[in-house]
Amino acid sequence: MNNFINLINKNSFLKNIFQKKNNIKIFKIITLSINSILLVWLHFSVFGWHFSTKTKKQNLQKYSKTLKVAMTNSSIPNTFKATNQKNAIKATNGEYIAGFDIDLIKDVAERLEYNLEIHVFDFAGVLTSLEQGTVDLAITTLSITDQRKENFIVSKAYTQTSTSMVVRKKDDRFKEIVENKKIEYKEFCQKLKEKGAPQKPIKFVTVTSTAAIKMIEDEITNKDDIKSHVKKNNELTSPPACFQDVLQGKSDIFVIDSYLARCACQKEDDLVYFDMTSDDSKYSVCPQGLGIFLPKGEKEIRSLKLKEKMDKILCDLKLVTKDENQSLQDIIDLKEKRKNLTKDNDKYKQIDNQIKKIESESEARLKTVFDNHKDMLSKSTTWHQIKETFPSYLEGLKTTLILAIDGLIIGFLFATSYTLIKNSQSHNKIILNINKGTTYFLDTLFFILKGIPVAAQAMLVFYGIGYLCKDLFEIKRLYAGLFVLVLNSLANITVILMQNIKFLDKGQIEAAHSLGMNQKQVFFSIIFPQALKRSVPFIIQQFITNIKDSSFFAIIGIAELSWQAQSNMGSTFNPILPFVTISCFYLIIISITNLLNKIFTKNILHK
Repeated sequence: MNNFINLINKNSFLKNIFQKKNNIKIFKIITLSINSILLVWLHFSVFGWHFSTKTKKQNLQKYSKTLKVAMTNSSIPNTFKATNQKNAIKATNGEYIAGFDIDLIKDVAERLEYNLEIHVFDFAGVLTSLEQGTVDLAITTLSITDQRKENFIVSKAYTQTSTSMVVRKKDDRFKEIVENKKIEYKEFCQKLKEKGAPQKPIKFVTVTSTAAIKMIEDEITNKDDIKSHVKKNNELTSPPACFQDVLQGKSDIFVIDSYLARCACQKEDDLVYFDMTSDDSKYSVCPQGLGIFLPKGEKEIRSLKLKEKMDKILCDLKLVTKDENQSLQDIIDLKEKRKNLTKDNDKYKQIDNQIKKIESESEARLKTVFDNHKDMLSKSTTWHQIKETFPSYLEGLKTTLILAIDGLIIGFLFATSYTLIKNSQSHNKIILNINKGTTYFLDTLFFILKGIPVAAQAMLVFYGIGYLCKDLFEIKRLYAGLFVLVLNSLANITVILMQNIKFLDKGQIEAAHSLGMNQKQVFFSIIFPQALKRSVPFIIQQFITNIKDSSFFAIIGIAELSWQAQSNMGSTFNPILPFVTISCFYLIIISITNLLNKIFTKNILHK
């Protein structure tokens, strides 16, 4: 009993730990421990998952060779982000990609005895990665054109989609055409002239970097007799953005291939479409069909051999046929031959039958995609979309936090080191020259960083450095983004530290010198600790800046929050909900950070 009384008296250990001073220490220790555990878990869930998945993938690989394939995740039904892992392939960024093109390239890789490695980009990024030779091929609703044939090696066309015009259901100008489901090009031009007016032209829109742009400009908006009745709006970066543009009345017609038009109108009741037909391929968004693209340059010899093998496989898959001389003929070759024959000609009937067989095979493959992904390719409620896509935002949140936190920590460590170097005093000429060289280099770097937007920096690092160093190593997208944030954090935190050092009370420094302290002691004991203390609120603000800047990394395919929003927009055709969702995530993160900033400011600066 006496021992118990002694345990709780005013001098006892238990009494002391509940005193205010010890409370603060214990709270700090617990907070630091929890944050450390969360940080370790966050790193393991992103980086640890990546390496464990990579090892697991290597162990499960069926063949010794790997085929790196570039594609988008927003070209329904050819390539799209799938919530169902069945009948889909996992990409390098963790997303599951499915669709017509995925099923096709899976069959091709199997027959070539290659493993598949899917790299997801936006549409422009697909062609850029191919030009730089960082991937082996690209397949993602890529229309074959003469210009693209000059830049790339292209397979035989594996299918040809017709040209479709997506319009608002309530737009009465196109009611008659929609009811008929199709219209011939010349008749369509006449309708445009009748329905459009110089004061209120019919506005066209399409996706950037697609073959539809040239067709609209050459054959519609610049056609002498109708150009005053029509107008081409600026291209948009994705099909969902174009669909929304039409729905909102900013554009009247979205020119796209029939596969995508069919999917969009199944998911959106207020949109309808009709096909524009013509025997002349120049009036088509897919004039020479869809093909598999391979790089030229250093990989040209390998690409040519691969193309030859793939063309034979396309023939085996009944998407390409052979003529009487055993030469491979795709659907475009057959249509060109048929065009020069009369319908009563036996040769015409033979070729027409071959075309129908290829179209039938393509339709069967397309039906398989629709059957396997009914939930994805049919209209869904807002709640269902939230339920299906929410897990992807959590994955994106992890990546966003990792980029922001690691960029801040590593940038802070480098900024601290640079500040020490810049303020160091030494009489050794070698050390002085090293310090001057380092200072000059970093000052130049800071100047460059201030003048170049973060999105451009990410492109330069990933594509520029990636291309220059492709023979030495492969730069990962996540590391490219992290590198950019580290550099920007280094620049900003260094400026903050140097400014706080500059405006310190000179009286303290003079007093320290009068007490006999040398320059080094003064800096480490008085100047730097106070500058660091005053910089804490600004360093926390840098974390917020990193969170916002990480949203630009969707441009190089990093699967952070804004990338997840764009890919979910592509799979749901809802351009509003994904960005409302990530806006909520950003607001929550920044609100919590601002709250912590206030607490730190109160407890550190005003202590």
